[in-house]
Order: sequence, then C-alpha cells, then structure tokens
Amino acid sequence: VEGVILNEKIISEIKSFENNMFILKLEVQMEVGKQKGEADGNYQIKVSNLKTIYNNGDKLNLNIEVSKDSYIYVFIKDENDKVYEYYPNIYQKENLLSAKNILKFPDSRIFDIELNANGKDTLENVIVLACKEPLNLLGFKRDETGLSIGDYKDLINQIIKIDRSKLIKYSSIYKLIGGKK
Repeated sequence: VEGVILNEKIISEIKSFENNMFILKLEVQMEVGKQKGEADGNYQIKVSNLKTIYNNGDKLNLNIEVSKDSYIYVFIKDENDKVYEYYPNIYQKENLLSAKNILKFPDSRIFDIELNANGKDTLENVIVLACKEPLNLLGFKRDETGLSIGDYKDLINQIIKIDRSKLIKYSSIYKLIGGKK
C-alpha cells in the first residue's frame, strides 16, 4: 500500500525476541491517505548509523544524506504515541541539507540524545522527513514537551497534502531496553 496511515486500529499483537531480533506480528485495520502527485524517482534519502536495539543510557546518532537539496525534519514517536521534534531545534534552526552532504545528528558539539526508557522496554519510531521546500506545518506545536497524538494526526493530514515529488520520508522502529547496561 502506498500512502500515509491516517488512522490505525490494532486487532491483534504478538511481541517476541528471538536470535537477537525483535519480532512484532500485528494484525491492523488502517485508513490510508494517498498523497497527490508522482514520486520523484531520483529523490532519495539515506539514514544510517541507526541500531535496532539500544540500552537505557545509549546515545542516539543518525547520519542523513539526500540526493537533492532538502529541508530535514527529525521526529521520535515513543510507544505512548507521544511525538518529539528533534530537528530543527533551538540550537540548529537552519535545516537545509545540501545534496550528497551528510548531516550527523545530533551534533555532539551542541548536544547528545541519551535514550531513557524509564525502567521498561519500549519501542520507538524515528521519522525523518526531507522536503524540497520548507514545511509550513500549521498549528504544529514545537516545544521540549513533544506533541500529543492528536497533533501527530494533524501533522500526518498536512503531510499527505504535500506533492509526493517534493517530499520523502524514512521511518524505522528500534527497541529500547529499559534495564541497566
């Protein structure tokens, strides 16, 4: 299915951890919104240095590369559907990344992102958006406390209105182990 998930309902869920791999089997019912326009086959994003499993206290680091000049946005959605915008931020307001350059995020000279599971294992989702034009996300609250799920759904509804030739996204889930290292 090509599109953006607008609403989802989990029918059944089975979590397991085998051979150092997290396995999640889901049966879901979804409402999918289709973006307008055709995807630009030459517009690509590469996100590297992301692990599938982190321990409490580990630092998150991403390398982001795009094939065309892009405005970059990095979000983390936790298991409680709380969404945090990490880039751009108050320290790094300029989010234009030139093609073929690599954005090392976060810039450790400015700050680190130390992962904290608050004593329990969680699943978190890193979402990276790259857009050929700056995004004007109306009503999207940016602060250090994150976004509620309602605001996230509003963000998704705005994203599907952007022509697919101008926007690419990357999404990956990682497991955060809540115990001590």
